[in-house]
Amino acid sequence: MKTKFSYNIAVINLTNGIKTIGAENVCTYLRSRGFRNTFLIHLFFKYGQGITNPGYLKSLIELLGSLNPDVIGLSLMSIGFNAAKNLSSLLKKHFPDTPLVWGGIHPTLVPEESIKHCDMLIRGEGEEPFYELVSAAMDGKSAACIENLWLKDNKRIIRNKLRPYMDNLDALPYPKIDWERTYVFERHRFRTVTTKLYNKYGSMRGTFYDIIASRGCPYVCTYCSNCVLNELQESRGKVMRFRSIRNIIEELHYVKRTFPNTAGINFQDDAFGALDIGYLKEFAHYYKNEINIPFHIRIIPSMISEEKIKVLKEAGLASAVLGLQGSDRINRYVYKRDMSRKRFIEIARILRKYNIAGRYDIITRNPYSKKEDIVETINTLSAIPKPYFLLEFPLAFLPETALTKKAIDDGIISPELNYYNSRGGLGDGKEQFPLLAVIRTMTPYTPSGLIRFFLRIHGRGWAGFLIRLYSALVYAPERRIIEIIIRNYRITYIVQRILMKTLQKKSTAA
Repeated sequence: MKTKFSYNIAVINLTNGIKTIGAENVCTYLRSRGFRNTFLIHLFFKYGQGITNPGYLKSLIELLGSLNPDVIGLSLMSIGFNAAKNLSSLLKKHFPDTPLVWGGIHPTLVPEESIKHCDMLIRGEGEEPFYELVSAAMDGKSAACIENLWLKDNKRIIRNKLRPYMDNLDALPYPKIDWERTYVFERHRFRTVTTKLYNKYGSMRGTFYDIIASRGCPYVCTYCSNCVLNELQESRGKVMRFRSIRNIIEELHYVKRTFPNTAGINFQDDAFGALDIGYLKEFAHYYKNEINIPFHIRIIPSMISEEKIKVLKEAGLASAVLGLQGSDRINRYVYKRDMSRKRFIEIARILRKYNIAGRYDIITRNPYSKKEDIVETINTLSAIPKPYFLLEFPLAFLPETALTKKAIDDGIISPELNYYNSRGGLGDGKEQFPLLAVIRTMTPYTPSGLIRFFLRIHGRGWAGFLIRLYSALVYAPERRIIEIIIRNYRITYIVQRILMKTLQKKSTAA
């Protein structure tokens, strides 16, 4: 009879990152509940292609054989579906009697498809359901009634309902790395993660730490999986939930002790600015006094204010991601986003006022976009303070989202669309106006007057040569230099410190 101390659980992370909060949360929770032999294995693969290196797979099977897992879990997103499907076939071949459990956003969105390739799957938040599952399996009890769990029972599938969202996030332990039970592929075999390997594969060479202070998103953008999650969890508890400030600060103290090279904190919350001003003021006080590391957030224009930005800047806010996504028409009628270009420009200017680096998202290759939508987007990007970092994401028709269903109904995409094989895992639609795309890409560092000139002439026959020549000879080299600085938070922090000292000296001299 096995006990928690001898029960072995292997969780395979298929999200292409060594710092993956979802898988880490599950593993940390299981260890905190007594399953100390919970192993986390990070796999890297090419989106849409699966895992093709035979040596890689051989090493994985050898590692799992040595760990002798009683349960194997796979955490995946939709872009990892092909890798998960192929890997699952291999795992069932080598470990036919070991239960294989899928979890993550893809099994949550597309359970009927996912259950074909595993023994069980967990939908939604997975910490408690997975703990209940492995506890039942260890004790030889049935898992047939565990909420959030789907499982095969002979020829039928048991589809259990979703449980309410966990309201008290502080009841969950924050994710902690277990150096002896975390693996990554290095030099022809899987090895336990060391500080050196963490720095090699971690975000920004291990100097950037990812954290989530909340769960849920107040928006229901039609292209995003959150619109599906909110619909699934309707009437099952609050969508937006927040950790206490003390709980967040405790995790960041752990970060400073464990990862002393950390130069930036990345809050991955979909809407950090949605927190009320009282919460943010208290957070800023403790963060500045106890943590004092430059940090990065994502904000929604309609839920942020100058007062909030000022408070966060005083705490150490170094950069913010703000989503423009498209023109006013596209945002309002296609994406169902409550945002205008006027508000976007206003917030971008406030960020510059407080010397906060702006990182702006747009969605490209949208078949619903017209020429005037792209021109409006370029004009918006040209109207905000430069330089900034532009993040361009080709539109991905993710499974079950409202936009995917609309595109199928409108005949724009096929119901059989294989979104798993999309280019780069992001989208493979064509650029309807390639020259406008070149102009748009140049907006972060090109003078607004020159962008307007390019827009005026772009329809003329000779304009394409001129615009592309400027992009290749002038813009591209400048962009590479600036992006090295923008991407490196340690350099950004040093530059900010130098500028602040220079300004202080000038102020004193005056």
